[in-house]
Amino acid sequence: MFSYFFKNFNSFLRIIPLIDKWLIAQLIPPLIFSISAFTVVSLSVGVMFDLIRKIVEFGLPFGLALKILFLKLPGFLVLSFPMSVLLSTLLTYGKLSSNSELLALRSIGIKTSRFIVPALIVSIFMTGITFFFNNSLVPYSNKLAEISIRDGLGKSTIIETGNDVFFPGYGSLIDPKTNKPSKKNTYLTQIFFSRVVQNKIILDTTVPLVPPKVARVQLPEYGSVAKKTQELLGNEVRVVSAFQNVAAIHLNEDEALSGEILVFGNNKDAREIIIGLIEQIGMKGWHAGSIDNSVVAESMTSVLIFMNKFYNMEGAGINIVDSSLNH
Repeated sequence: MFSYFFKNFNSFLRIIPLIDKWLIAQLIPPLIFSISAFTVVSLSVGVMFDLIRKIVEFGLPFGLALKILFLKLPGFLVLSFPMSVLLSTLLTYGKLSSNSELLALRSIGIKTSRFIVPALIVSIFMTGITFFFNNSLVPYSNKLAEISIRDGLGKSTIIETGNDVFFPGYGSLIDPKTNKPSKKNTYLTQIFFSRVVQNKIILDTTVPLVPPKVARVQLPEYGSVAKKTQELLGNEVRVVSAFQNVAAIHLNEDEALSGEILVFGNNKDAREIIIGLIEQIGMKGWHAGSIDNSVVAESMTSVLIFMNKFYNMEGAGINIVDSSLNH
């Protein structure tokens, strides 16, 4: 098989005119150099420094960082291909001109349009590779990189919609005695699985804490986690957000719970069902508006953690007061 391939390949090379083979051979070394240079620079600026920061600040494993760097590589290769073709063409023909080799070609009757054909062939070939990378390889590798970095940093991610939805959430654990997060942030803190989510109610209790500064509000770029969950699962799924301001240590206890809970969601009936469940465990739930408002409760968790630490409390919560009752 290989002998047949090489035989046909050698036959193909013999068809190519000598001048084209010579000019293509002159173009390839600067092309490889240009791709390497542009890729290294763009990776350093776009990914490498950010990964180093995540290794130092958030404890991202070094091996995982290398994997993410490799997965991000195709996206930066696509950016470097056009610039590399241009630079390699300029370098090659500049060198040939300075060595009077182009003048020698013209002196034996070869037209200028003839010896730029190899550069056009290389450009078309690189255009095809760029198209393949951009449409087939880059989206897949970027998706894998995003999943890897979220798993490494202990953040939950949703990558599926419809049936058999599954995603885990990783993070640090809060010591109830000191209200400080553990140094390790790879504990499994939540897990979600549903065979079918359409026309169902999803209760989202996620709080976007970023260790080690969990007492500081640090919302993700997209804002509310519950709102993002609603967008990812679609309008057929009724996402309700609640329980963000109830301490986990109290939820794990068998004793009666105290405090009140803000309930957010775009569907009033879904909110009412969750409020009914809240009342069954001895707490009071409040309609707090659409899922967009959930960002308030998600932010309040960091405030309560700070107050727990500052005032030496355990599991501070919230209560809604009707000021009209005082008159």
